[in-house]
Amino acid sequence: MEKIFLSTATSYFIALVLVPVSIKLFKAIDLLDDPNERKLHKEKTPSMGGIPIFIAVFIALPIWLPFAVLASGKYLLAACILIFLLGVRDDFDALRARHKLFAQLVIGAIVIYFADIRFMSLYGIMGIYDMPFWASALITMFTFVVITNSFNLIDGIDGLAGTVGILILGFLGFWFFQVGDQTISFLCFSMVGAMLAFLYFNWQPAKIFMGDTGSMFIGFTIAVLTVKFIDFNYSLPAASDLKYTSHIAMAVGLLSVPLFDTLRVFILRISKGQSPMVPDRNHLHHKLLDTGLSHRQATLILLSVNVAFTLAALILQPLGNMIAFTVILGAACVMNFVLFKIHQKSKTLARSTASREKDTKQIYLSKSA
Repeated sequence: MEKIFLSTATSYFIALVLVPVSIKLFKAIDLLDDPNERKLHKEKTPSMGGIPIFIAVFIALPIWLPFAVLASGKYLLAACILIFLLGVRDDFDALRARHKLFAQLVIGAIVIYFADIRFMSLYGIMGIYDMPFWASALITMFTFVVITNSFNLIDGIDGLAGTVGILILGFLGFWFFQVGDQTISFLCFSMVGAMLAFLYFNWQPAKIFMGDTGSMFIGFTIAVLTVKFIDFNYSLPAASDLKYTSHIAMAVGLLSVPLFDTLRVFILRISKGQSPMVPDRNHLHHKLLDTGLSHRQATLILLSVNVAFTLAALILQPLGNMIAFTVILGAACVMNFVLFKIHQKSKTLARSTASREKDTKQIYLSKSA
């Protein structure tokens, strides 16, 4: 545990040094994210904050992780490097959605085929256990793409992607440490350390954004480790204290905010006859900001929601995957309905206030005349 702490501290301090240097460098070379009608920031802001996060992680890992252990995870680490480079390319010059998806599929195939990280069965869902390799690969690949891009989509307000990412990776890192997987545990905590340092500069008002460089790297890593968590957990002995009965529901609860936000937005877009990939302002964080909350308040609310769903998944463990997942999904629907009502009420109140101000102004002008 001591070396994990040192790895976390190392990545934290490296990122703490590199992030402000990156901010100055990106400003000097005009590598900035321009504001527009859809984006929430008002000034040009350095992006690509994922670069110092990535560098910090990949300096800390070889310092504290024995080479033999590091080598055992070479395919996973290689995939992390490739997805990072994809994010860099996308931030420099935005890729078409289909090109980005194709690259994600290729990188995911490396993890599935060479690292052999995939769903080995359906774990009794609908009574199905064993499945052929092609079915395993397809389901795993779908999971990689969904989680990677769902995390990318929540990176819309200051601090949100960082705080949610720290929660997820902290949980996974602690669990993998307990089951004895050093490579993954070190990777998780090294990322947590770097993201904590980054969050200092990304908290409202953000001095730098994570960009696709960071969100894609973090999201893909979380996606792969989630699949690893589900499969590894299932293989543990039934008597193990570390085994979750409802392991799939546990993963869904842990990733609740990015998953349910993405599902909600895609349903809304499709229902309007739009492509699910067309960006808009229908994300949960947008709706919270529309009620008058600040970035900081919206981030803390969504982080609290994610924590609540994680705790609920823990409490619901004895019920089994299907029941626990159904309860979690039902709670997500209720949460979405409540948010919708709050959002509608705030819009009505805003219109009413604007109308009163307009009437007052007209009366004042009338008296002045």
